Amino acid sequence: MEYATVDIQAIRDTTANLETWAVEQAAASELARPETALGLLGRVLAARSEVSWEIERTLKLRRAFPQLLEKSSQREAARRYQATLDELIDLEGRLRFLETELLEVCVDRFATDEDNLLVLIDLLRQHDSSVGAGILLSTFYEETDYPSPVPGPVRQRCWPRLLRLLAAAGSTVHRADLADLLSTESRNPSLVVALAVAMDRLGWPQVPRPNQDPTLPLPEITAEEAYEILADLNEAGLSLEANTHRNRLLKSLRGLSDQGETEAGYQLGGFKVRAGDWLLMRNPSPYNLFTDLSPGLFTHVGVITTEQGGDGRRRFVVVDLPERGTRIPATNIDTFVKRTRHFLVLRDPDSEAAGTMAEVARSIIGNKSRFDLNFRTTAIAGMKGQALAGREIHGYCAGLLLLCAQETKYSRSKYFPFEEGAASGETKSNLRALGVTLGDHFISPTGALYGGRLEIVGRSEMMYQPERHIEEEVFDRFAENFRAKQLSSTADLFQTVRLGLARMSENNPLLAQALAKSADVNAEMDLVAAAKVATVIEHLDSAAYGASEEFVIARESLLAGPLKLLREEGFDDEDLAEIQAYRQRHEDLYRRLLAQQLSVRDLRDRLVEYYVHHGRRQVDALFENAPRK
Repeated sequence: MEYATVDIQAIRDTTANLETWAVEQAAASELARPETALGLLGRVLAARSEVSWEIERTLKLRRAFPQLLEKSSQREAARRYQATLDELIDLEGRLRFLETELLEVCVDRFATDEDNLLVLIDLLRQHDSSVGAGILLSTFYEETDYPSPVPGPVRQRCWPRLLRLLAAAGSTVHRADLADLLSTESRNPSLVVALAVAMDRLGWPQVPRPNQDPTLPLPEITAEEAYEILADLNEAGLSLEANTHRNRLLKSLRGLSDQGETEAGYQLGGFKVRAGDWLLMRNPSPYNLFTDLSPGLFTHVGVITTEQGGDGRRRFVVVDLPERGTRIPATNIDTFVKRTRHFLVLRDPDSEAAGTMAEVARSIIGNKSRFDLNFRTTAIAGMKGQALAGREIHGYCAGLLLLCAQETKYSRSKYFPFEEGAASGETKSNLRALGVTLGDHFISPTGALYGGRLEIVGRSEMMYQPERHIEEEVFDRFAENFRAKQLSSTADLFQTVRLGLARMSENNPLLAQALAKSADVNAEMDLVAAAKVATVIEHLDSAAYGASEEFVIARESLLAGPLKLLREEGFDDEDLAEIQAYRQRHEDLYRRLLAQQLSVRDLRDRLVEYYVHHGRRQVDALFENAPRK
């Protein structure tokens, strides 16, 4: 296939060149001129649309691989295919980030210019820009202490087009702003109805499950709250069309409030999910490079199903099998996706098969779980055809997909056409040193993408975030080292004691129970392997998340302004000392920034480069006792 020879570096170079081009264009032109600013934005929007289309086209080619993957040369094609998708998704995220920067300039220029503001909205609508919809929505938002820069009469005339853009863009991230506006625009009944219609098209947030995890975010607005807002409107101030919409929404919201979701699908922004759908998620993780089909595109999975809660309401939830915890959790789908950087939804077009998978997922909610650090599917396969209510589920995240799929009338190969093994080099020996293997018949979250029966229902759009970029670079460095070098022992005193206790617990059930409870894992898990893995993960997380956190603090410190003004604003001595320390660490960057020899974008790029290197050095220390092969 053509992917066997695709040049991944060329795609990466394209990403860098596009960003450089946009920055140079902005620097060389007078963006205060409307036609210049809109022209540059239009070219970036067109580029992003082209990349998004290319991602969709590339995803459609996934079904061509299964019959070819038995040949090693075609596995290389699959690796390059995944790398191509990985780079395209990253490129889409960077272009959306550029959209954000250019849109902020445009909105600042056109806030009082109605004609060009309307042209801007139409341009964004042409490309279904969710970024543009969000920025304009927040710009139009009127608060007492922070009035909108857009004059009231201009906002009124622009609202209809903006709301049409919002519906076309189809992103659930806008629901928070819509909820705020619904709660504050009571003076304009027609606008309240229009905002409610827009929210309805994106999907109303679901009410939390009874006894929901208190750390999970609450819904932006509930159906009951929205009902009260619409019910309190003065009908006399509404047109016949607006009143028709209001009455329809009141009936729908009353049903959602009393019964929950009664439809066959749940509106998740621009598409509907159904019970039985598979959710593939992507977050920064070293696991993406551990198998022989790397880079992986997804790091975790879940199955969407419906659940009738103890409060009588029906909800669409995600059932998954996380590493931590001792019970199979269920989380409202709209809450669950807030935790992931990028996701994709797959569906079996056979409603009977989808229904079967939904029923399996529903039946295990709350069951005891045991995460398998050897990533085996043996126990999962052994449950085929059995009633699962109350049974312990012993497996790992992707194994949950198999648990559901094996109860359909279709063979395993229709959902998982190939199996994966460990990556080359030292990967197997390093895994063994941790007490971990990639078990026989291993399937990964990314492997589900190749399921011949499954159709892509929808996906989220990626947004570039420098913090996530740093984390991914550090995780990737760990995975590269994991293949090339032997892992060193770097346990601190606490970790050494924990490992010793884990070894003692092998013959001491009470100690095993105590250790498992403190770590929030199943006591029957291999606690020695879990302790070893935890040691490495703690060092790795410290390197990756520590570097990204320091980047954020450093950027804020360099951009914070004079220390005298900060003290007047209430910063204490400890805060000021930290800011000063980062300015000394990055003395050259700070000096150039003050001299206007460095743009904010250039500052960001230099700091990202610095903290990527900083995190990588810490990861390299995990392998410092073994030479690179």
